Amino acid sequence: MTASPVNALVPIEKAKIDNWSMGQRFPTAAQNPYFVINAFAYPASYTVGSLGARVLQAPGIWWMQCFATKSWKALDDRLKVSLRLDGRNLPWKHPNLSAPNTTYNLNSVTSFARFTGVLGDFSNSGTARPTCRRRSAWSSKTREKRK
Repeated sequence: MTASPVNALVPIEKAKIDNWSMGQRFPTAAQNPYFVINAFAYPASYTVGSLGARVLQAPGIWWMQCFATKSWKALDDRLKVSLRLDGRNLPWKHPNLSAPNTTYNLNSVTSFARFTGVLGDFSNSGTARPTCRRRSAWSSKTREKRK
């Protein structure tokens, strides 16, 4: 969680805000925090905190993909033409957020549990991107003549 150990005052499940929504994404200080800062505290001097490493989880990735394909055969079944329509992150534009800032610092409470980035570059993971592809396949097989 942080470079210096901290104490968890409540169970970790209670540290996450129920029914969280980001609110305004920019600036970062205007976001709604993902964790409750009052659920943590500095340990007493010269003691080790009660919270271990990597116990807080970020929200999951929500990635929708869809496709539709139509194929036709032509020229005595020797030519196959396919048309494929792919969609990534459709039908909604939804950025996949990276883990929130979990550095516990009471001097900077506006940065705790806020998101500062997305997974992948935003042009690929955060936008709805339909694409269309055409493919042709030629087969050298000849059909046997019917008697």
